[in-house]
Amino acid sequence: MKYIKYIHLVFAILFMVFASVQFNDPDGSLWIAAYSSAALASVISFAGKMPKKVLVGLIGVTVFALVMMMPNTYASLVNFDPNLPHDPVITHTSNVQTENFKEIGGVGMILISLGLQYLTLPKVESEVV
Repeated sequence: MKYIKYIHLVFAILFMVFASVQFNDPDGSLWIAAYSSAALASVISFAGKMPKKVLVGLIGVTVFALVMMMPNTYASLVNFDPNLPHDPVITHTSNVQTENFKEIGGVGMILISLGLQYLTLPKVESEVV
């Protein structure tokens, strides 16, 4: 069980790779910031220095982002058209609909990482007064 903290290091490397491939994305600066923040949080958790309140705050922000993305993702799912052409202004690899799925997947991975960090926080013994 003591080696579980290394999963944070794996997530940190993964998020740094994700951030490094966002430069050609129209909203890349947003994703670079999100993935870099997740990588930093993972490194801090790996070091065992993550404050619980900060981690809970990051989880709250991530859940809020997921909730805000749900309407567009749901609309893309309901109105999915596999023959929709690629829009080079939005992304060079996919159309608007699949971009929503990719973005919510990225935020979901951040939430999974933060959740694992929360579950592996060191237990603090409370003092009895």
